[in-house]
Amino acid sequence: MRRAKVLLPAIFLFLSGCATMYVPREEVERMKLEVEMLRKSVARLTEQNRKLEKERDQLYEELKNVSGMFQKALQEERREREDLKAKIEKLQRLLQEAKAKKAATPKPVKKIYPKGREKVRLVQEALKKAGYDPGPIDGKFGPLTSRALREFQKDVGLPVTGKIDERTWELLKEYVEEKGKLK
Repeated sequence: MRRAKVLLPAIFLFLSGCATMYVPREEVERMKLEVEMLRKSVARLTEQNRKLEKERDQLYEELKNVSGMFQKALQEERREREDLKAKIEKLQRLLQEAKAKKAATPKPVKKIYPKGREKVRLVQEALKKAGYDPGPIDGKFGPLTSRALREFQKDVGLPVTGKIDERTWELLKEYVEEKGKLK
């Protein structure tokens, strides 16, 4: 029992006194102030973080919008470039066709009839020998000579112009006996 008398207060003292630690009041107040300051700092930083996240989200949306506008502009530019490329190709094709047509179209030689009756007379003779009626062989380039020339051009597959061009003359001069008289 004596042991119980000593043991009980020792256990009580151990459980109550040893677990309690004495901290001066000023220290407790200082710690409370620090805790309050830390809570305010955490609240302020949390608010700043929320604002920054909101700003980040807004910037992300703006970036998506701007990116979308650039993508749209880029697509439009690509379409325009393809359209221009197609137009250029079409124009180049038309230009080549025009050049080919121009090259195929015979260039008229200097008109023979204003230069002299002898030259017109040779053309009339060539037409007559080729089987066409140029009218009288008189050295005048009249309507009958013009009609005979057009018929000749049509029959040999030349463009029908009624004028003496290089290709027409090349075919007609085969029928002329005096080739040396024409230049």
